[in-house]
Amino acid sequence: MSAQKWIMYGGLIALVFAAQKFLPEPKHDPIKPIVYYKDEKTIRELILKEPSVKDMMFSQPGWVYVSMYTKGERKDGFAEYICLTIQPHLLGDVYVKIVDHKDVLQNKGFTEIGLVKCKKNK
Repeated sequence: MSAQKWIMYGGLIALVFAAQKFLPEPKHDPIKPIVYYKDEKTIRELILKEPSVKDMMFSQPGWVYVSMYTKGERKDGFAEYICLTIQPHLLGDVYVKIVDHKDVLQNKGFTEIGLVKCKKNK
């Protein structure tokens, strides 16, 4: 890269840092974590009472993992059913991901066999 380009980039960086000094300070409350569930215990009980469900967990924010056995078929319909079951207990939109329980037990990861975006009730 030529010296001329280096000088130009350096000047742009200096301009950005200098401009920050004159920008107004944002006026808002500290960022609060988003809460997705009214009651995790109730959601856990509702999901685990289904006979085909082997386990469940709350993963990264906004994700509910449900594990069950499969014979290779997709379980998107079951994910939708779980969504409808837990929907009254949601405070935000979440994803319900159905994973193959056999792969989880064999440490093969969370093989997705069903997925649905579950929107909270308005």
